Amino acid sequence: MRHSVAYRALAERLTAIGIPETERNIAIKISRGGFTAAFLIHVLQQSVAHHCDWRMSSPLAGTPLNTPTG
Repeated sequence: MRHSVAYRALAERLTAIGIPETERNIAIKISRGGFTAAFLIHVLQQSVAHHCDWRMSSPLAGTPLNTPTG
């Protein structure tokens, strides 16, 4: 499955969540492959946000680490 989001739309989505980016900056980062993991995660979230539930789907989600499960 391939999702296509234009750089302009991506820039608008990132700016809307508090990550100011321009279409040109995104194109440069992607073409040279020089971006942080955080940027990649934000891009993935914004490009497929309506297709994915980004919450943890584990049955243990929300359980404190020191709480016995069983």
